[in-house]
Amino acid sequence: MVVPTAGRPIGLGNGSSPEAAIVAAAGVLKGKQATTVGKCALDITQVGGKYVEKPLVVDGNLISCGTWHDYDTQFMKIFIRQLKDTAKE
Repeated sequence: MVVPTAGRPIGLGNGSSPEAAIVAAAGVLKGKQATTVGKCALDITQVGGKYVEKPLVVDGNLISCGTWHDYDTQFMKIFIRQLKDTAKE
């Protein structure tokens, strides 16, 4: 599967089930480490990703956090920095 966002940052935040399912369906989780709320861990693992129980996980261009409470981690700063970096390319 060719993903049109290849190389672009992908933010998986808030831990909502639809969000995790959409990122999973896009095929970008295979072989990646990511976090989300525990109830959505299956959305990551069933498509070949590795669920990590941490507030913030960065794996290449995939930036994920567990819940909206984790937005005060480096989640937004890293995501915006990667957006800026890819815009220069």
